[in-house]
Amino acid sequence: MKSRNFSLDGNQLKLIAVVFMIFDHIYSYLLLDVLPAWCSLIARFVAPLFVFMLVEGFFHTSSRKRHLIRIIEAAAITWIGEIIINFAFHNVDPLTHKMTIYSLLEGNNILVTLAIYLGIMWALELFRENKKRWYYLLLALVLMVISLMFEGRLYLLPVLLIFYFAYHKPAIESIGIFIWCLLLFIKAVMNANNPGVSLYSSLTFDSEWM
Repeated sequence: MKSRNFSLDGNQLKLIAVVFMIFDHIYSYLLLDVLPAWCSLIARFVAPLFVFMLVEGFFHTSSRKRHLIRIIEAAAITWIGEIIINFAFHNVDPLTHKMTIYSLLEGNNILVTLAIYLGIMWALELFRENKKRWYYLLLALVLMVISLMFEGRLYLLPVLLIFYFAYHKPAIESIGIFIWCLLLFIKAVMNANNPGVSLYSSLTFDSEWM
C-alpha cells in the first residue's frame, strides 16, 4: 500500500495560524501571570507564517487591489476590536497612568502590517516591471519606514523581503531566513550581558522571536 505524504493547504495553514494567534492574545491579556513564560513562544511562528501566506497570495491573486482592500477592511475591524478591549480593560499610558488615544489604539494588529507589506511588494513589482518608474521604488522605501511603526517592526520586514525576492527559490529562501535568525540570536546573546536581561527572557518575550 502506497503511503500518502502529509500536507496542508493554504486555508488549513491560515486556520492554524488564527487559532494560535487567538491563544497568544488570550495569554497576553488574561493569562500572563497565570501560565509560565515559555507559553509566549507557542505562537511565535504565526507572524512569519502570515507573511509567507501574504507573499504566496500576492503572486497568485487575480486582483491585488481587491486583496489589499480586504486586508485593510479586516485590519479596520480588528482595530475597532482592539479599541473596545483596551477600553474594557482600562489600558492606560504607563507614564501618566491615564487612558490616552495611544493607549486605546495600542494592540496587536498584524493585519495593518500585512496591508503595508502588500503595498511594498506591489510597488516593488511595478518598479521591477519598468525601472524608469523610480517613484514606485521610492514609495516602497517610504512604506518600509512606515511599517517599522507597526507590529513586526524591524524584525519582520527582512522576512518579507526574503520571501519576496527569493520567491520560488527555496534554497535561497532557507539560507536567507537562517542567516537572519542567526543574526537575531547573536544579538540576543550579546544583550543577555546587560543588567536585568537574560537570554531566556529575550527569546521568550522579544518580538524578533515571532
